[in-house]
Amino acid sequence: MKKIAAVLLTAVMAISMVACGGNGGSSTPAGNKETKAAETQGAQEESKTYQFEGKFEEQGEYASMLNNAFLLNLNADGTAVCDKYAFAKYDASDAETNPTYTQSYLSGTWKAVEKDGVPCLQIKLSYKDASGNESNATTSYAYDVAGEYSFDMSYPVTPGQAYTRTAAMTGKEGTIYADDNAFIQAYKQEFEAPASVGTFVDAENNVTAYLQDGGVMLIYSGYDKFAEGKWANGADGITITLNDAAVEVTKDGNAASFKVTRTMGDFTNEYTLTCADVTALPKAE
Repeated sequence: MKKIAAVLLTAVMAISMVACGGNGGSSTPAGNKETKAAETQGAQEESKTYQFEGKFEEQGEYASMLNNAFLLNLNADGTAVCDKYAFAKYDASDAETNPTYTQSYLSGTWKAVEKDGVPCLQIKLSYKDASGNESNATTSYAYDVAGEYSFDMSYPVTPGQAYTRTAAMTGKEGTIYADDNAFIQAYKQEFEAPASVGTFVDAENNVTAYLQDGGVMLIYSGYDKFAEGKWANGADGITITLNDAAVEVTKDGNAASFKVTRTMGDFTNEYTLTCADVTALPKAE
């Protein structure tokens, strides 16, 4: 009887081991296999890198402040870093010392996801100040169309404020530019001053009035046109009109000057523009 009992016990143990996955059986349910496969695929996707570029551009006053190009890197560790280049300030110097190039203007994270059943890249960006305070947070989704990804990126014109613009971003797996300087060279611009027959200048504040044929006058602060008026050089000398109102012109020998104001938000600046020799200007009624 003891022998029979022992044989029966051995048989039961063998069956139990097979059921539990012993001797070559699998202990991982099918659902767990699928979960691990998905996790592995996600990890492989996020070990990739992507690079995006884009810009916002418009004409008129404040263009040099609003117009920017962006270089966005999605790194293998899941971080996202977006640099900003203010190309409308016409500085193409080295990125490390260029005052118009801002490293990590926006930063955040990214990952490969499915949205509405479509594979895409989820990109989270925000502005972080020196103390680590976060603002202007956005979440975007970039979709792949024939190897090119794209999305619209909102960015703050003034960090931490609600005043924003939108730049259309396009990118691909890998890199588009070897480094920041290659990106700057791709977007750099050279300032072309308006055609003119003479100028009035406030050199200290970099403000210039360009006098054009036909009596049109364009006034620039740096690279931004902020006012437009009319000028004439007739029998009574130089006359200038801004906003349909005559402007007082002060004469000193052959030189002449006038004042103009520019209001930006709560600040108003007054400039004195001078022409060293108005007798050299062509006659224009």
